[in-house]
Amino acid sequence: MPKKHKAVQSHIQKRIFIVGCPRSGTTLLQSLLASHSQILSFPESQFFPYLFSNDQAQTFCNTLLENTWTRPLLRMAARKLIFGVARHRLHGRIEEFLDAIGQTYYLSAFPQAAVAAKASYTQAFGHVLDAITHAAGKTVWLEKSPEHLYYVEYITQQLPQPKFIHIVRHGPDTIASLYDVRKRYPEHWQMETASVELCTSRWLRDIRLSQRYRDYSDHVVIRYEDLVKHPKWMVAQLCQVLEITYEPSILAQYNQVAQQVSLPSEPWKQKVSQPIQNQNSTKFTRLFNSEQQQSILTRTASYDLDKIVTIKPPF
Repeated sequence: MPKKHKAVQSHIQKRIFIVGCPRSGTTLLQSLLASHSQILSFPESQFFPYLFSNDQAQTFCNTLLENTWTRPLLRMAARKLIFGVARHRLHGRIEEFLDAIGQTYYLSAFPQAAVAAKASYTQAFGHVLDAITHAAGKTVWLEKSPEHLYYVEYITQQLPQPKFIHIVRHGPDTIASLYDVRKRYPEHWQMETASVELCTSRWLRDIRLSQRYRDYSDHVVIRYEDLVKHPKWMVAQLCQVLEITYEPSILAQYNQVAQQVSLPSEPWKQKVSQPIQNQNSTKFTRLFNSEQQQSILTRTASYDLDKIVTIKPPF
């Protein structure tokens, strides 16, 4: 590692990833934490889904969900993902991401060869976020791409001491919101269409993954409903866990930050900049017929989110 980057890396105190099922409040949580004076955040990078093929992601996800796997074994499995070349479309995605945050200068920090190792791209990604954060005079960077939930073990292998915050939300409401956004913006969700089965399976899979990590010290699990009901208390607790000083101004500034971390091409995120309120609504009964509702309720009933979370308000 060049001496210059060693100095930058030592300046960075925390590297945080917000993960979870889409439509679970990830952008709201990101906007609140990114309002802290020492935290820099960005629009979704989607870096790791572009780094790996869909088959690789699915295979490792299935491995994660096998009850017989302990974390040491999972880390061994993750090491196998290090080998091999990055997907050819990754470079284009990196360029889009850097352009969106006005940092195309850093494009040259990534491998320029037509074929390059995944590890080389991953290390460059971490170095670039470190450098951008350092240049902004901040000490913590926060990345929020919900799908990075599937790459937690690989990220842990490749980046220095990352911290993961999972946010979970009531199943039927999340599934209804997933279905609704995919139906209204199909051009943005071509790989996952507005299907009741796909949306339900997505929530179930993501909840099981977050549940697997709840007992590890580098992971925190919170509930969306707790965040919107007690935002001040929840953010203060997260700051304590992250070992950063809570700033009361966070709640006053988050709506401005929400506009910075959301892109014009993501209209479904517009409500995040509005006053904090529970967005659980009547979508579930409006979008689904009685048979679909019963199926969703039955399949999600066995998951008690209050037993999954690691931070819970005492009131």
